[in-house]
Formats: sequence, structure tokens, C-alpha cells
Amino acid sequence: MKIQTTPGLLNLGSRYETGVDQQIRLLDDQELRFGTGGDSRIYFDGSDTYWDVQAVGTGGLMMALGDSPPAPDRDVVHIWQATADSGGNTVTAHSSNTLVLENSGHASIGMLTGTSSHGGIYVGSSDGEHRGRIIYAHGDEQWIISSVATTRLTIDDTSIHVMASGIPDVELEVSDGSTTGGGTIHRAASAAHSLRELKSDIVYLTDTDCAEACDDVKLLKHATFRYLRNVHPVVDGAEDRSQVTSRIRDASLPLHTGIVYEDAPTSIRGPEGTVVIDKRIAVLEMALKHVIGRMELGGL
Repeated sequence: MKIQTTPGLLNLGSRYETGVDQQIRLLDDQELRFGTGGDSRIYFDGSDTYWDVQAVGTGGLMMALGDSPPAPDRDVVHIWQATADSGGNTVTAHSSNTLVLENSGHASIGMLTGTSSHGGIYVGSSDGEHRGRIIYAHGDEQWIISSVATTRLTIDDTSIHVMASGIPDVELEVSDGSTTGGGTIHRAASAAHSLRELKSDIVYLTDTDCAEACDDVKLLKHATFRYLRNVHPVVDGAEDRSQVTSRIRDASLPLHTGIVYEDAPTSIRGPEGTVVIDKRIAVLEMALKHVIGRMELGGL
């Protein structure tokens, strides 16, 4: 079989007669139109392929993966497998949607990448190509959520890092975008599990322990200070906040009052150069208990 009309309009052939696969060929900038008024068209301009579903009037694109698909939700690209309903109540996509996935069961998007690559969603505008993004980085095995082109949250298998800057060293790290762990938490209350049934190796501290805690409190050296600002490398036009190349002084950072780790007694020190608030409170309580005991005995 071989049908050929004016070059660029239709070229249909068979491998048995012409040595090529069966095909309908439209040359550059020739359109395949659908509808009485040519409402939808497909064409190739020599570099890119276009499917204009609104060449005339309005309309959406329905890609059906099941039988009897409905009309697409408004002027959108609608990928439909089955109607999403519950008890006969149907739902339509939000007016801001451009792409809609619909199914009566689960509906999801799969992204398969290399083991050192990432998959994600980028949101851009005239202000930048990725003002916001949600990605999974396989190389670091972590989720990264960004806004205003800056990493705000990272989640991996051991930690959650808010306003990420540097590498977290605890299960939940709150930074301020410039100093690892330098963030602020506002809360109405904070609590710790304290039921006996959740604990083991309970040893009650003695008056001697309270006296030692009092000595530790007297040795505390309080100071005001600013944290250093982390300097991050720039990768693909954006800061990689999981890496820290150096730390610098920044007089614009807030002034804090507290204790320098190297000056702190071992009774309130924690891992990775930290001072533990719970330990500080316990030491203060023990010191206060010791002072109250001495007052009751007339020793003060």
C-alpha cells in the first residue's frame, strides 16, 4: 500500500512496498486538526511538538485510562482512571488546577531517578525559577522543602531540621537559617514522659549530690554572645544549606545570654558541645533544695 499526496500533507506507506514502516507523515508546521471548527490541533514546528486543545474556543484534554470517561474538569489536562466519589458524591478539581489526576482509589505521581539524583516539584515565577520546591534527594536520602529559594526544612531517617543550616546532630534541630541550632521555639508548655513504668535504673540522689549541684551553680559563668553565621556553598545558583564551608561573625545576629560550653560544669553538659536545659533545671532544683535544707537547719 502506498498513498502519497502533496508533500507535507500526507505520506502513507508500507515497509513491504517502500522499505519503510507504515506511517502517516506531516512535515514541519503542518497541522492535524480535530473538530468541526478545527478546535484542537497537533503539529511539529521542526524543533518542538505542540498539542493545542484550544486552537478555537475553549476545552480541556482528557486522558482516559478506563471506560466511559466524563468530560474533563474545566479547561485542564485531566488524567482519569475512575470517578472519585463517595456514596454518590462526586468532586471536581479546584479552579486553580492545571493538571488533574482522578481515580476512585489511590491517585499518585511516581518519579524514578538515579541513586544520586533527586525528584521533586519546583514552583517558580518571574522572581525566580524555583521560589518554592519539594524534592527528595537520593544522594543524601532526605526530603528538602524550600521557600523563597531557601531551604526551610529537611527530613531524613534520623532527624528533622527546621530553617536548615548545617547538618543536624539531634532528632529535631531548630536553626535560624544562619546558625545550626540557633533558632527560637515559641510554646505554651513543654513536657517529658515521666511515668515510672517507662523508666529503668532509677537511683535517687542524695544530700551530697545536692551539695555538689550547689557548688556547680556557684561556678556558672554567664555571658552574652552572638552565634557565628554559617557560610554555605552555592550549587546550581542556590545555597546548599546541608554543607558549611566556614563560620563568620555577624553583628546583625541577635544577642543571647547563656553559658559557654567549655565553661560549663560536666553536670549540665550534653553531646556535641551542647548545654542541656533539663540538666540545668535539675541542677538548679538540687542546689535550691540544698540551700533550703541549710536554712531550715539554721546554717545560713
